[in-house]
Amino acid sequence: MFDRIKHFVKTTRFKNGIWYSLIFLFLEIVIGSVIYFYLRGSLYKQLDMSLTGQANLIFNIVDEKGVDFYNFIPDSVYSSPADLIQDLAFEAVALNPTNTFIQVRFKDKIIFQTDNLKSTHTNLTDTSNRREFIKDFYDKRLSLNKVRAAVLNNNNYQIITAFPTSHSPYFPFNFYCRWCIHIGKVFIQD
Repeated sequence: MFDRIKHFVKTTRFKNGIWYSLIFLFLEIVIGSVIYFYLRGSLYKQLDMSLTGQANLIFNIVDEKGVDFYNFIPDSVYSSPADLIQDLAFEAVALNPTNTFIQVRFKDKIIFQTDNLKSTHTNLTDTSNRREFIKDFYDKRLSLNKVRAAVLNNNNYQIITAFPTSHSPYFPFNFYCRWCIHIGKVFIQD
């Protein structure tokens, strides 16, 4: 019995099978890595554009309205500065209210925070003087995973929009794993 196994291991057929398997495995690892890193880069870029776009949208509308947040006067539409910002940020917050974090500061006063930031008593204030940038941070009160944020500093405003990467449709590893599982199901069913 062992002689037959020794003889089979020494055959060209067995050696070719091992070589083809190793080459196939190597190519799968290379192709999978290329796909993963390509998706990771492009999906993080989309997330960054979305976060930055939301921050710029809030700033542009608030700046155009010329609202003085220190001497805010309630009117028939908005009873507080927070109501005005909530109206502007509604689209982003409505899609995912538990995982979208938005904070707007005017000079030294926080004029708006999403409810999920108020409930965790978290202040996202950043001390950087750069006008616009993306940053990653960890805060266990907000998410067990990394949170990606766009920070916009302009005309005494600091607008921060953030989203945890684990809940993001842009998070590449979750997308890649779902794609591989789907492809695997297709091959298994055939």
